[in-house]
Amino acid sequence: ADANFAVTLSVTSYSSSRRYYFAEVSLGAPPQDFNVLIDTTTSNVVVPSEQCFPCSFIQEDMKYNVSESGTVEPFVCGIDCPHNSCGPNDGPNCWYFTIGAFSDRSDFEMAGTLVREFVHTKGTLYPGGGKKNLVTKADVGLMQVETGFTYPTPINGVLGLAYPSMALEFTNSFLEDIWSLTAITYKQFGLCMCPFSGSLNFGAMTEVLPCQVIDKSIQWSPILQRTLYSLFVESIVVGNDTATSTSSILNPLIVNTAQKDIFVNPSLYQVLKMGLTSVCESVRVKGLCDDTANLYTGYCFYLSEEDLSLYPIIEIRIDGAQLKLGPEHYLVELEGRRCLGIEKTSIDGMVLGINALRDYYLAFSLDKALIGFAEKLCLDADYVLHYVSGDEQDGFILTELDNPLVVYVEDANTGGPAANVSVSFSLGQGSGVLNAMTVTDENGYAHAELKFGLARGEHVVVATVDRARGSPQLFFSECTDNAWPGIIDMISCAILVTAVGAAWFYTSFVLKQLDAEEALREREGSLVQ
Repeated sequence: ADANFAVTLSVTSYSSSRRYYFAEVSLGAPPQDFNVLIDTTTSNVVVPSEQCFPCSFIQEDMKYNVSESGTVEPFVCGIDCPHNSCGPNDGPNCWYFTIGAFSDRSDFEMAGTLVREFVHTKGTLYPGGGKKNLVTKADVGLMQVETGFTYPTPINGVLGLAYPSMALEFTNSFLEDIWSLTAITYKQFGLCMCPFSGSLNFGAMTEVLPCQVIDKSIQWSPILQRTLYSLFVESIVVGNDTATSTSSILNPLIVNTAQKDIFVNPSLYQVLKMGLTSVCESVRVKGLCDDTANLYTGYCFYLSEEDLSLYPIIEIRIDGAQLKLGPEHYLVELEGRRCLGIEKTSIDGMVLGINALRDYYLAFSLDKALIGFAEKLCLDADYVLHYVSGDEQDGFILTELDNPLVVYVEDANTGGPAANVSVSFSLGQGSGVLNAMTVTDENGYAHAELKFGLARGEHVVVATVDRARGSPQLFFSECTDNAWPGIIDMISCAILVTAVGAAWFYTSFVLKQLDAEEALREREGSLVQ
């Protein structure tokens, strides 16, 4: 086989505030289609069966039907597995059981049957670039029971790419089946994760779109054990200071493409918190320096480019490589806001999820036990959203800002203006009315006018464009009531005077009524006498 042979899978990003990456595969004949999560902590293809319960996250037409496949081979109890691994009531098929896999939640449980089935993946053949299906007979887990599968639709399965030692009991790993049953000779794969798409290539480390490696070099770090993709951390530097080099709280570092955030043990969490907030000694940083309302207490913030520039760089120094994580890597975006993407949990060392790895092309060499990191550019955007003008204005309640909020949309392929592109303007913080031009003109521009309501303080308008690099763009403005003090004072005074006057009038009336009644009683009494 050709040493440069590789197959590329289309990987799509899904965002519900964060991204997951999955590939389209087909099982059996006739083919049944699934969207499988790219997971570097498990080793098998796992999809839901038609008997899966509760499996509320999956539509009925997206479950595997054994009776419709002419190529499926069940694992037979007593032959492919011992009798103590048979199904309920000592059924004929081998079962598997797993806890905590395929999910961000440790209480996730899953069980099901094992089969051997053809797995088809659409890809591109290198060299040559011809379209081709990668077909291999693989050991597959069919979900029968699950609790807590947390991945959003359209994901309905898992493609595990870890070492064979992480495979379901009695099975070969997916990668083992690829190496033994296809023409791919190099036991390695590369993974590119971009904002809107990605790629997964098996075999030689061929650079595959949408990734473009910046300096063509890969930093290689040795894998600690051939189980999970674990690395040795020498130290962590936050800003310009070494936060810690204590091996016991740093190690191991796990690369996990099935998780969103950075997960660390409690001791390391405290070290990172102290390192990040140490900047507050010299400068006030929004989101970090408030004693109560901060990122660590669960708050999310609209942060400007100037705000983000004040956040420290976290440098993870591992054996053979250095990973630099800016705020875009350890903060996650939620509808324009930034939230802390570092979570405290009861693990050893740390886990780096998708967001922390977003700027790296990842190379996994299983036979040499190495993981490679290369800085990359992503070429999958359709547009580039640029800020033009309108930020940092001041205004008054119930008045319109002096200048419009303007953005420019560039065609990412041609570099020219992108006309007739939808731009969404929304008021993320504050109150008021937005009058927006929601489609770019022939020169690529769109704008919005903001009229303040009665809310004082900071207002934030969020401009977004689908599949655009640089989206969202934020516009900050400050609303005060300085233009209205006389009117407000007059209104307040009038209300007060009216209230006082009404009270005085009512009291005077009652007193006069009492005086009149008393005089009448005295007069009646004198007449009786």
